[in-house]
Amino acid sequence: MRIALSLSAAAVAALLTAACGQQDADTDAAAQDSAPAETEMADAGKDIPEADGGEADAGPVDLAPEQGETEADENLQEAEAWLAENAERDEVQVTESGLQYEVLEAGPEDGESPSPFDWVCADYTGELVDGTVFDSSREGGRKPLAYPAAGFIPAWIEALSMMKPGDRWKLYAHPELAYGPEGAGGVIPPNAALVFDMELLGVLNGDDVPRNDQGQPDPDYNCAETL
Repeated sequence: MRIALSLSAAAVAALLTAACGQQDADTDAAAQDSAPAETEMADAGKDIPEADGGEADAGPVDLAPEQGETEADENLQEAEAWLAENAERDEVQVTESGLQYEVLEAGPEDGESPSPFDWVCADYTGELVDGTVFDSSREGGRKPLAYPAAGFIPAWIEALSMMKPGDRWKLYAHPELAYGPEGAGGVIPPNAALVFDMELLGVLNGDDVPRNDQGQPDPDYNCAETL
């Protein structure tokens, strides 16, 4: 991955970046373990299959790495095929990096886009391309995400650099702009393309964001109320 990920993601034990946050203990762990994002993000864990027959073999399971590589390769082919088709839609714009985005709502034109050094307040929902939601700040009584813009997965970092407060975009992220061949938290498969419905609520002064004992944003903090 080209940029360290740390997207907060509750379901990911993740978001973040990557991606996807500070909303609960699982999300805090995701942000700290991140390599980009979010995701806010979490290190991927791969299950090692147990040998059939009850008792474990004395030696290592040599097939696990090959199976993992096969899954990652297949997922990458599927992700690239899905993204290639999605890019043909008139509503979708594609950047030089390959990030695809669709403008759902536009904020005031005179707004200022956050820099990587700014903290942002954002609402988001992260999905796999089959519609499976793996994380959302809009569900379960959670609060909008407050986090440094540079702490997310590459897809978020790039999108935020173009968005203005009040913008709501749909992002379609190639695995290289998300969690890559490692996936994340057991819920984002290796080399999965991801879809984010993200709204930039505003830009924050990081010094004003309350933190917990681990230095992560307080999950009870509602950044939207301070804007």
